[in-house]
Amino acid sequence: MKNGLWDFIDDKGNEVIPNIYTEVSEFTEDLTKEKVAFVKAFHPLAENNIRELYINEKDEIIDARLIETKKKRPGRRFS
Repeated sequence: MKNGLWDFIDDKGNEVIPNIYTEVSEFTEDLTKEKVAFVKAFHPLAENNIRELYINEKDEIIDARLIETKKKRPGRRFS
């Protein structure tokens, strides 16, 4: 955390995703085997000026509908 905002660093302490997020979670593997993190960022046009997003390790925004849909699907053992 720097200046009240979160960033992501690698194991050597190098910043790999800039500190633009007001809240972050750890990266976890979703059902597609891609690592994603849930973050909140300031956005002047969003409700309460905060936008909730999922990002991948390249700081690309992932469609939240895809993540939420995958969370609701039962695993193969329940098919």
